[in-house]
Amino acid sequence: MSIGRRLLALLAALVALTAAAAPASAAGRVETPYRDAVSYAADLTTVGDGRTWTGTEKIVVKNAGRKPLDRVWLRLWGNGPVGCSPRAVTVTAVEGGTKRRLTRRCSALEILLPAPLAPGLTTTLTLSLSITAPDIQDRFGSAEGIFLFGNALPVVAQRDVRGWQLPGYSQYGESFVSSWAAFDLAFHHPVSIPVAASGTTTTTPDPGGATATTTTAIQARDAFWATGPMTEVTGQTKRGTLVRAWSTPEAVADRKEVLAQAVGALEEIERHLPDYPYPEFDVVVARIEAGGGMEYPGIVLTDGSDDVTRHETGHQWFYGLVGDDQYREPWVDEGLTSFIEYTWSSPSEKPLPRCYPASKIALGGPSTFATNSMEYWNTHVGQYIVAYNNPVCALRDLRKLIGRGKFGRVMHDLVESYATGFLSSTALRRAFREAGGRRTDAVWRRWGLAPGR
Repeated sequence: MSIGRRLLALLAALVALTAAAAPASAAGRVETPYRDAVSYAADLTTVGDGRTWTGTEKIVVKNAGRKPLDRVWLRLWGNGPVGCSPRAVTVTAVEGGTKRRLTRRCSALEILLPAPLAPGLTTTLTLSLSITAPDIQDRFGSAEGIFLFGNALPVVAQRDVRGWQLPGYSQYGESFVSSWAAFDLAFHHPVSIPVAASGTTTTTPDPGGATATTTTAIQARDAFWATGPMTEVTGQTKRGTLVRAWSTPEAVADRKEVLAQAVGALEEIERHLPDYPYPEFDVVVARIEAGGGMEYPGIVLTDGSDDVTRHETGHQWFYGLVGDDQYREPWVDEGLTSFIEYTWSSPSEKPLPRCYPASKIALGGPSTFATNSMEYWNTHVGQYIVAYNNPVCALRDLRKLIGRGKFGRVMHDLVESYATGFLSSTALRRAFREAGGRRTDAVWRRWGLAPGR
């Protein structure tokens, strides 16, 4: 997520990281999530302006743990921004299980299975649901007349060796930790309101010509769609990736500018990291209230600025292809992506952002400060910039320390090794330590990214 880098920088200056404050909160132990989700198949219809969609979602769940599973928790993240009244996402019926508790401000739904599911076996849950974009200018909401459905589709909650993990919603970051799964989505809508979505999309007019069906399929961690008064312009990278840029019809310049930005970013990043994994990439110009943009697999939101478009494009590698615990360790994907934005997304490197060395931070645990969890950043938004910027300075220092060639191989190998999986901060530090020895430990400490929080 790029939540308004200018806003964060301003807030950081106002908060004054060098002023004494209470110790930051611990992130908690990070464990590799089980891959409980196998597939999601949704069939949704809108009959009006695209704000409300109704239909079904079929979820195939596998017990990837070692003990029988008697219940499944689903995350209804769409209820996170506004809570229970009114509910933006409502599950009206469930086949294959029984609805039980609805908690975490209606963002977590417990489904009791008819019988315990043995390890390695699968079961299918079919939901009848209604999804309405709330009246807020957000990633799940609307902007400039375009309805945005970020994290709107119910997904299987995070589970690991400790059990089900149900963090609260984060307005200025992400609480979303989802395993890799297959998404097959069908949207039935008036032809007057096109749909942009994650994956490779195809739109086919229905008989009579008044409505159309847009289908999309993608292997990913999540899915997004947008609908409303949009027009697109298309382009292609040198490698052949189709890039589609969307905006309101009158914003012709926006479409053309973000198309060039996205094509350029994809081509530059692919010079350093494994290829972008999908045949299509979509960019939607929608200025959400928090500022900046938001990443989803195969599609991103941007405010139209070059830095935000390149940042969100970089997330296709870290968060999108290589997952992490975005709640407990947000600095992992935000920091790696910020490095890509500043260093590898343009023909020439950008100057370093403003970083905050541990020696200058008069807060509790300065050598680990930037590794805080969203539990802390949610209430200290003005300090959250360090989770974006400090890793850029740390990674530039590591590149200088171990050499550009070796550094590039570490980054490339991280993507190859953890693609479709899960990268922890421990594994990240270990990869650089194996390449550069114990001397790399001092770099992490210097920029508040040492282990131990």
